[in-house]
Amino acid sequence: MLSIILAILALVGNCGWFMDGRKHRHDIRKAKAEAEQAEFSLSKDYVREFRENIYLPLEEELHKLRQAIEKASTCSYSRCCPVTHELCESPPDPPPESRDDYHQGEWGGGGE
Repeated sequence: MLSIILAILALVGNCGWFMDGRKHRHDIRKAKAEAEQAEFSLSKDYVREFRENIYLPLEEELHKLRQAIEKASTCSYSRCCPVTHELCESPPDPPPESRDDYHQGEWGGGGE
């Protein structure tokens, strides 16, 4: 009789443990879904802020620059305009201290 009571108690106890495990797994899934939603919302906010604060103003400035370059060829001073000549030249090489020389220094293995 005692063994039957103990078996029933063990069965009921294990059922409670099983139900707690299911609830715990459900809570974990719910927390993951909420975290993904929050991450998506933050990503959306970052993209919107990047577009408003960086992309659109930069696009506007580039548009103005294109218009100025197009108008420069019709300017009466276009033959001797220093700005036009500067824009047509290739960019100069960067100064030696700002170059990223891979083969020199501590990481490259060469040089010293």
